[in-house]
Amino acid sequence: MKNCDIIIPVYNAFDFFKKCVESVLKNTDLQNNRLIIIDDKSTDKRIVPFVESCINKREKNIVLIKNEDNLGFIKTVNIGMKLSDNDVLLLNSDTEVTEDWLIKLQRCAYGTEDVATVTPLSNNGTIASIPLFAKVNEIPLGYSLKKYQSLIDKISYKEYPEIPTGVGFCLFIKREALDNIGLFDEESYGIGYGEEEDFCYRCLNYGYKHILCDDVIVYHKSEQSFLDHYKKISDQRMMLLNAKYPFYKGKTDRWCDDYPLKYINKNINYSLCLNNSKANILVLVHAWEEHPYDYKNIGGTTLHAYDLIKGLTAKYNFHVLAPYNGVYRLCSYWETGEESVIIYSTISDCYFNNFYNAEYSKILKDIIQIFNIDIIHIQHMMGHYFDILNILSEKKNALLITLHDLYSVCPRVSKVSYENEYCVHPNEEKCSYCLSKNGDMFIDSKFKKTENIGVWKKLWNRLFSYADRVIVPSEAERELIIAEYKHLNIDIIEHGIEIVKKQVLNIDSDTEFNVAFLGSISRIKGKKIVEELIQYSDSFNDNIHFHLFGLIYSYMFLQTHKNFTYHGLYYRNDLGKLFKDNNIKLVCIFSIWPESYSYTLTESVANNVPVLAIDIGAVGERVKKNKLGWLLKTNADIPEIYRTIKDIFNDKENYKNVSKSIFENKIIGIAEMCNEYDKLYSAFKLDKGKKIETEKLKAFLKINYLYSTNFEREKRGINNSFDKEKKEIYASFEEAKNQIYNSFEGEKKEIYASFEEVKAGIFSSYTWRIGRLITWFPRKIRGLIKRN
Repeated sequence: MKNCDIIIPVYNAFDFFKKCVESVLKNTDLQNNRLIIIDDKSTDKRIVPFVESCINKREKNIVLIKNEDNLGFIKTVNIGMKLSDNDVLLLNSDTEVTEDWLIKLQRCAYGTEDVATVTPLSNNGTIASIPLFAKVNEIPLGYSLKKYQSLIDKISYKEYPEIPTGVGFCLFIKREALDNIGLFDEESYGIGYGEEEDFCYRCLNYGYKHILCDDVIVYHKSEQSFLDHYKKISDQRMMLLNAKYPFYKGKTDRWCDDYPLKYINKNINYSLCLNNSKANILVLVHAWEEHPYDYKNIGGTTLHAYDLIKGLTAKYNFHVLAPYNGVYRLCSYWETGEESVIIYSTISDCYFNNFYNAEYSKILKDIIQIFNIDIIHIQHMMGHYFDILNILSEKKNALLITLHDLYSVCPRVSKVSYENEYCVHPNEEKCSYCLSKNGDMFIDSKFKKTENIGVWKKLWNRLFSYADRVIVPSEAERELIIAEYKHLNIDIIEHGIEIVKKQVLNIDSDTEFNVAFLGSISRIKGKKIVEELIQYSDSFNDNIHFHLFGLIYSYMFLQTHKNFTYHGLYYRNDLGKLFKDNNIKLVCIFSIWPESYSYTLTESVANNVPVLAIDIGAVGERVKKNKLGWLLKTNADIPEIYRTIKDIFNDKENYKNVSKSIFENKIIGIAEMCNEYDKLYSAFKLDKGKKIETEKLKAFLKINYLYSTNFEREKRGINNSFDKEKKEIYASFEEAKNQIYNSFEGEKKEIYASFEEVKAGIFSSYTWRIGRLITWFPRKIRGLIKRN
């Protein structure tokens, strides 16, 4: 192992440079290694005196070179590399190093043969950046650079993986490579940018490789000294590299897209989460996206869970386990970060019992152990298995269950039968028959297939027996659950939403009355009523116009309706603007089952828009209790519903009174809801001193990352194949359409020609007959006159 010359080129940015040099002097063996500082004619007069003072204190192994002209980065570092006969380490002047950094880099460089360069991890090192790849990261909150390095020492895989190119902020180069390859290309790259990538690609041509030292972090503020230059020329340099090394550059770009070392970043991110001394809460839910607010079609359960997580990550770490494209995904959120991992899983319909699954049980146990789960919070059991009962029987985790629907009562979720009717008074025989008529619902594996309602309720009874708290969002939901599970103690915590400024509405000057439907309108949300109401309204010339903000699968809306506008999906935060832009004065909620809460009701009221709803469940309860609008009987027919809408708009004074009542109604905010859940979470005595299973975490993340990489690659391949087929089908469709159109045009011309011919014949006959009539009529008149 050779000694090393550390080369620091500097141009101004004195404060950063001073910290850099001080960190090197503190953490580096300069008895056996040398520090070469090259001042590229800085205009800051503090640089040279500072270096000279360091030399005076150390006496040897610090060298100062002063450029007579400003030469730029490449020529400056080349001067240093020419001066050296040792390995070299190029270090940016806006970096800071930690204890034993150089020893670890040297060990990494000489650990395998044919290594040309070694690059450490960094908060800002493009392909070496942690915890977020290719991003500018800051040192995590609560960590010093020294503490961060200590964490990485503890958790690193120490695999020293191969990377496509070294990175210039801190680049260790072995002398052998320099002697064989040569220095940086001054002629092609001028003042800098792209030169180290060029050098690394030349090394690859000689059979060398480049290594990431994954147990060292070097802090990098930014490219302070050369930032302005880099911004101007980066695009030119990328074009040059693509031209000179199309194969290597293409491979590098592909490597960055796939990023096969992502498990290293995940390990650091998750370790930061699990080492923050906060309680870990595992959320089980049926549907989840990594960032639900970025999606337009997200259900109320998911929104509620995300609001709760977003509001409480300052106090707790949350880990969400949910089905994902046939497997499972774990998404984690904490105060300063987030991460996700797709979990290795072959769970499928091959399992004989739909309630238990050995593989799911292993996944759940691993997560609870590795992530130090303190509290399990079930937001929905759909997509999950009852193996959780065996885990809960050990009494090591607190359990909260929030019920958002009637899934615990009926596997169909809503108690709406296969005949599309709400089942008010079910019995075991009726339930078994209904569940046997499973239909399309059970194609989705998230739904549990059972024909025995007794077994279903027995499993839920056991689950409830382990619950420390059962929560529902409304009194109506509470009554429905207690009717089935009479022993339960149930807390009510209403869902909260973001509070918006309200204003009293009136319809005094409205000439058109705009009525809206919100959200995903499924069969249980009144799809049939909506379809029939809009069709029925076509019969009238009234000034009522319907709008649908959301989603509905209906062939009816391929047709044109004079008094209906389908706006499509919307972002939750855009609803107020949509109401205002379209002058919405009434929202219709036609759910045929007793909803537990209804976000659409709350969002309408939050924007001061009254509702017309069917009197059932929490919707009916809330509308009645708080005078939020008007209610229909469950058996109301379409003409009655339409008349009610007309009556609402005809009674302007009553509308104003309802609007005033809504204005005075207090909406529960997200912060208020989070405060109630915080009281529940904090009531449990949590063991904050639990040991982090570092090795198990590393293994879990790597195995699942490698699996998810293949999973995503296969998915991408299927999507590409699908897109190709779709294009072919579309091209075939367009061709067929053109043929039909051309055929139609030909037939149209023939029909038109035939029509013209027939018309000409009719006209000719008509003309002849008129002529005859004109001739005949005077003659007839004359004959009559003669006779008379």
